[in-house]
Amino acid sequence: MKDASARWRALDDLRGLTILFMVPVNAMMDFVHDPPWFNHAPGPGLNFADCILPTFLFAMGVSASFSLERRARERGQSRTLFHGLARYALLFVFGTIGYFLVWKQGNWEVLQLLGAAGGFAFLFMFLPPRWRLAAAAGILLASEALRPGFLDAQLRSWYASGIGGPWGFLPFSVIPLAASCLGEELTAADTTRRVRLCLGVGLASLAEGLAWAAAFGPPDKHLASTAYLLITFGLASSALGLLSALESHLSLPPLTALGRNSLLMYMLSGVLILPLRAWADQGIPEPGVWGWGAAVLALSGAVAWTLDRKGCYVKL
Repeated sequence: MKDASARWRALDDLRGLTILFMVPVNAMMDFVHDPPWFNHAPGPGLNFADCILPTFLFAMGVSASFSLERRARERGQSRTLFHGLARYALLFVFGTIGYFLVWKQGNWEVLQLLGAAGGFAFLFMFLPPRWRLAAAAGILLASEALRPGFLDAQLRSWYASGIGGPWGFLPFSVIPLAASCLGEELTAADTTRRVRLCLGVGLASLAEGLAWAAAFGPPDKHLASTAYLLITFGLASSALGLLSALESHLSLPPLTALGRNSLLMYMLSGVLILPLRAWADQGIPEPGVWGWGAAVLALSGAVAWTLDRKGCYVKL
């Protein structure tokens, strides 16, 4: 149990937004008549679905910076480090089990990436923000340097996974690490400053990503390209800024509820997708596909709403 009043609602809403789209995207993706615009880009390029995972990684990084200092002060750095790494290892284990259970094939799952990239980024979290930012830039540069002789081949061998496979953790870890630096500035800021910081950082990153894409090729989620990372980081930061601006004017309880138990809702939706794999006609017309996606989302949302009303927040 946890007091919801201590949480930043805009950050919960951002996580909730990722689940709002992630659940139906995953539920609908294997149907023959799944709308292409609602799915991930099959190659280079950027569909809206390709922004979901980086946004979740971004929220993880901001959230980590909010709680790390307090936890380290109360429990000590060693226990905090062990707790963080154990949490990310648990995510990786759940992802591994979930992939074979839900998808029934060997590949690379979102929770595996969240665990690997989040755990690697967490190793740098005790550094001052400026050194963390330098580490993020160094990892990004190292990833680019490794691409020609090693990394590009590794990522391409897992291209169908859509998230780079096991070596995708390296470039993807840049997002939560850089987001944690932004989170340090947001922690003590008022709403106006939070909006300005998020929008300023977001627009700057977006501009850098578009410039990189113009110079070196389009964004590619499958290869965790630098253009992709910069553009999606910019979009995630801008989205948080907009949600912060709306926070005092617009309440979105269903979205907030999904965000407060986001990882649990993601795993629950995976379990709910199992009947789709077993019983659903994969060739049903598009309206039926939307119906399946809406049904899984509605069930997940109902559980999230119930847990939120009871003040029950499960941290994985």
